[in-house]
Amino acid sequence: MNSRLLCLLLLLCSPFLFAQKGTSGGGAAGGGRVGNTGSGQPSFNSLPQSSQGTMLQIRITWQNSRAVDGEIVHVQLLSSTNTPIMDTYANRDGMVTFNGIGPGDYRVKIEGPDINETYSEVFEIGGMEHSHMEWVSVTPKEDAENKVAGGAPMISASELNVPPKAKKELEKGMEAFDKGDLKKSEEHLRKAVEIYPKYARGWNNLGVILMREGDRAGAIDAWQKSIAADSKFPSGYLNMARVEMKDKKMPEAADYIARAAACDPNNPDVLALRASEELLTGQFEKALADAQRVHGMPHAHLADVHLISAEALLHMNKNADALKEYEVYLKENPDSPNAAAVRTEMAQIQASLKN
Repeated sequence: MNSRLLCLLLLLCSPFLFAQKGTSGGGAAGGGRVGNTGSGQPSFNSLPQSSQGTMLQIRITWQNSRAVDGEIVHVQLLSSTNTPIMDTYANRDGMVTFNGIGPGDYRVKIEGPDINETYSEVFEIGGMEHSHMEWVSVTPKEDAENKVAGGAPMISASELNVPPKAKKELEKGMEAFDKGDLKKSEEHLRKAVEIYPKYARGWNNLGVILMREGDRAGAIDAWQKSIAADSKFPSGYLNMARVEMKDKKMPEAADYIARAAACDPNNPDVLALRASEELLTGQFEKALADAQRVHGMPHAHLADVHLISAEALLHMNKNADALKEYEVYLKENPDSPNAAAVRTEMAQIQASLKN
């Protein structure tokens, strides 16, 4: 097997897609799944952060659950009585990290040039917590609404009507997953969808857990229930597309991807999977275009799109450009298990360009 095919195989075997917990306007819910740990830039008033205590992460999204990519977002940590404690700015993915937080009740204040001032609900950090996460949704100022709304997915009624108890079970399920306890995660997610059978996000995440546990049939059933619960929620479609691609059923995969794209046309996960499907079906120019669109978005977990770009360019006899894509891939993902195969491929391309 040559290195290009090996890279592509590893790409197709990438994990199925979780959907993070939903958000509700102006509020937050504690204890969600911990994501990336990058912190924002320290600003004035930032206090020294101790290595002891809890790591508090704040994930900021618009009300449609999309990250506030590229926005200037100021986040202030407050006591439950609104006394300022420390502040910073969110990174480009809408994430803020505060370290060394002691036990107690807190809330956060969020503001920005294009964001309405928002206060989270009060949340509690326990004395035994090593990490704690809060999700807060914000709304755009009136003059920024068109910019935010362009191409953004609609929020379905089923997502807006999720009962708090169901959300809490999903949060507990993702906490258990982060700790490696798949059985406990499954139990909480099953409770979430039992409380609210139309919980598309809960069904989707349950499907991922079941696939991790080796229950392929159960995972497919859960993803189909996610789709049935909410036709505007893309994650179930994407995971079913991955199943079909692994089974080499490309027309079926393309149909699921198209349905996901109809829900959220600018979702980088949708574009990346579509680029992969297009590459495998010989649509090299389309694959390259979609992969390059992903590169123009925040895509820390999607560096593999550069493997797609490189493969498409090689098929288009643009070997020098393919070499550049491999270089970008190694820069973005230097510790990838694909790195050795990519370097071997690059050496072969370099040799061919000299001849």
